[in-house]
Amino acid sequence: SAKGEAEMLAELARLVPDGSSFELLQRQLRLFKAREILRIGMQAASRARITPGDVAAVIGAGPIGIMVALAALAGGCSRVYISDFSAEKLKIAGQYAGIIPVDLKRDGYAAVIARETAGWGADVVFEASGSARAYDGIFDLVRPGGTLVLVGLPVDRVGFDVAAACSREVRIETVFRYANIFDRALNLIASGKVDLKPLITSVFAFADGIKAFEPNLAHTQLAPF
Repeated sequence: SAKGEAEMLAELARLVPDGSSFELLQRQLRLFKAREILRIGMQAASRARITPGDVAAVIGAGPIGIMVALAALAGGCSRVYISDFSAEKLKIAGQYAGIIPVDLKRDGYAAVIARETAGWGADVVFEASGSARAYDGIFDLVRPGGTLVLVGLPVDRVGFDVAAACSREVRIETVFRYANIFDRALNLIASGKVDLKPLITSVFAFADGIKAFEPNLAHTQLAPF
């Protein structure tokens, strides 16, 4: 909401000391949007009801997927696997301790998760790609009694394997909005447990804003399995 954005800008202004350089202000503004995306990850982690030591699997290594992985680690996961077809995205995700990238051009995600969990499956699976095809075999990733958190919003309708969900008694949670998380996001960043700077790979002048979207426009959604 406009009120929420105004409150966040006011908080941002508070974090920048009087007399700060223009460069410092620019750095803070670059992190501003990243903080907002982190709140989505924190909402997803909250909905997952993570137990310390859980193993998580994230589908999609875009900005939201990486934020979900970081929030899951901060929430108590011992390690988080994250999958994508983009080597560039996986390289960024792999900079963080505790996040294990899985290149879907080489490995099947379900096979990797099964191998790394002794055939048990991940305690929590986060779908953060927004691809309708991500739902093909998604319950093969989740352990019996585990949790699936739906974060990405597919454009198309998705097929849903009800029998697989029921046979494993998977708890399903969804994420759409969040509230009362901004302060906690700031506290998490201030603690040093989450570093957002590696996620800012390029900076564009406002006049060149369209160029910032060109890599995404060229991206073709592919199945994660």
